[in-house]
Formats: sequence, structure tokens, C-alpha cells
Amino acid sequence: MRSSFLSVCLFAISVGCVEYGVKGIFGTGGVSTTAVLEETGRQTDFWEASKTDLIFFGDTSSSMSEELATMGDHAYAFMDRLDDYDTSWKMAVVTGPTGCAVNGIISKEVEGYDDLFAEALVTPPSADAIEDGADEWGLYNVDQAVKASSPGGCNEGFLRDDALLHVVMLSDEHDSSPGWDGEDENYWQTYVDSIKTAKGDGYMVTLSGVVGPVPDGCEGAYPGSGYAEAVTASSGTLLSICEAWYESLDLLVLASVQVSDFPLSKTPDPDTIQVQVNDEERASGWEYQADGNLVHFIEELPTISYTVSIAYDVAE
Repeated sequence: MRSSFLSVCLFAISVGCVEYGVKGIFGTGGVSTTAVLEETGRQTDFWEASKTDLIFFGDTSSSMSEELATMGDHAYAFMDRLDDYDTSWKMAVVTGPTGCAVNGIISKEVEGYDDLFAEALVTPPSADAIEDGADEWGLYNVDQAVKASSPGGCNEGFLRDDALLHVVMLSDEHDSSPGWDGEDENYWQTYVDSIKTAKGDGYMVTLSGVVGPVPDGCEGAYPGSGYAEAVTASSGTLLSICEAWYESLDLLVLASVQVSDFPLSKTPDPDTIQVQVNDEERASGWEYQADGNLVHFIEELPTISYTVSIAYDVAE
């Protein structure tokens, strides 16, 4: 990251160059977002990241036993594919309202990590939680898991400032988190916002789901209401639990390492935006969105380990 900045400074030294931290998609710790501002008013923002953290929520009600076991059977294949992008990944499996990771934080450094993952995913929460229906509080339980990653929490140290966060939720019911049956049909937004706030940078958060299709569901599964809306709002991957979803695990891997939105540090003149990914210019496949002041990739999304630079004239 430093070398990228220096190369631009050397190129632009005749007009002057200033480096400063920007609260952007990859945070302010570890590999930080930086920007170069030339005296001409031309701005260049950079992003780079190399890590991903994952939270899996498993609905452990009896009707889900086969589906959760299937995910466990494919755990090693999923993690092996993830290694192609990031060997420093971390995972937490959550099944109850405490948000505490079942079997602790899982990584490649933990012996038998795939077996621990498979076991955790089918481990139900306490009897009291099941009686209250909390084993089907998907969004609530994930929210608690993220909050519990703060100092003093049971998942302390799980979330890393310079890592993306991908949440994968598996259920054959609608989300039953507190608020789902109230007057606010957008209750799920409260949980998504809370997760993004706890993470510290909403652009680094993606939610995906293996749930019943909305609005009609299918044989053996109710519509995944609440989950589906949260996934769509975060540009995640939505797989139907009624189909052979385990054959599409690569899509969940990509959702763990891809980034679609890159917020800009200044307001640009949209006609002057130039986008580069790994020093290759991208003339298409993205769009500028004034609402949020960001560049949104539509196709060929950058992944972690890619360097993205966006240059533009600052709007008057």
C-alpha cells in the first residue's frame, strides 16, 4: 500500500502531493485507505485488503438437521476454495442468542478446523433458548456475535479492523428475531445497521443466505423473509435451500472476498472518474452513485488482495 502511494507521489511531485488517512472501505487500521490530492484538484483514492472474517448462523430446529449436516460435509471444500484468496480467514459459528462462537474461533491454525465447524453448526443452544424460539433468531444472534467481538466479549478479537465481514445464514424458516411480527416490516434493517455499526464500516459487511425463496417458499421450506431483504440490502448472495445449493458454494466463497462499493473521500465531478484495479483501467462495469458518494461495481468485482485506485477531479 505504501509503495502504491509513493509511486503516485513520485509521478506527481512536480505539482505536490499530500497523504492523509481516509475512513473508507478498508478502515483505518492495518492496511488503510489512503488518498493522494494533487494541487491541481485531481484526487486519487486507494483501497487494499487481504483478510476476511466469516460468521455462520445455523437454524438448529429439527427440520434443518439434514441441511446443516450437508454444510458440514462440504466445510473443507468451502475452506479450501477460500484459501485461494485468503489463508488467514477466521470463522465463528453461531446458533444461539448469546452470540458466542460454538467451539470457539475457527481458523487454519486450529487442528481439525473443518470437523469443529461441522460439529458447531449442528449444536443447538440452551434448552431455554430453544423454548423461547431463539434458535430461529438469525439476525439477532448474528448481531450479538458481532457485538461480542468487542473487548471483554466472548468472541473478543474475532473481528479484525482490516478484514471484510461476511455473514452466511442457513434456515428453512423466516427470520424470527424480535420485531419480525411487529408493525415495522423493515425491522431487519435495525439488525443490519447494528451489525454495520459494530463492525465500524458498513461497506465492509456482506450478508448472504441459504433460505426458502421469497415470496412463496417451496416444498419443505417457508419463505426466508427478513433474511432475503437483509441479503439484498448488503449485495450478498441468496441461494435457495430447496435446490442443490451446496453445488454453488463458490458463490458464497466469492461473496466472502469480493467488494462492490468503494466510498470516495471527496465529491467528484462524475465525468472525470477513472477506475483502476491492479493497475488495469476499468472503463466499464461500474457506476458512480451520488447517494453515498461511492463507486459501485456491477461486474468483475474486485476481491481481497486487489488494489483499487479511483482518480477524479474534485467538484467545485
